[in-house]
Amino acid sequence: MTPHEQVGELAKTAPPVAVTSMTLAGYSMNDWVLTLTAIYTLLQIFIVVRRFLVSRRTTDAIQESDPPCARDCEAARRKQ
Repeated sequence: MTPHEQVGELAKTAPPVAVTSMTLAGYSMNDWVLTLTAIYTLLQIFIVVRRFLVSRRTTDAIQESDPPCARDCEAARRKQ
């Protein structure tokens, strides 16, 4: 089994293991659903903020002197 396959299998087993662990630790279903919802919400906020910052950096870089980091960016390639 390659490391890539191992990571895939680990990702598949992570949610049930997390639920079982939290249940055994004394958390009710409501508590772990609330916790997972909070984690999901924070991840979504992180993704939106990251996209905003990357697009802003790319826009600023293209308007200025077009440094190498902006040319390698996916958004910069789409605008050209």
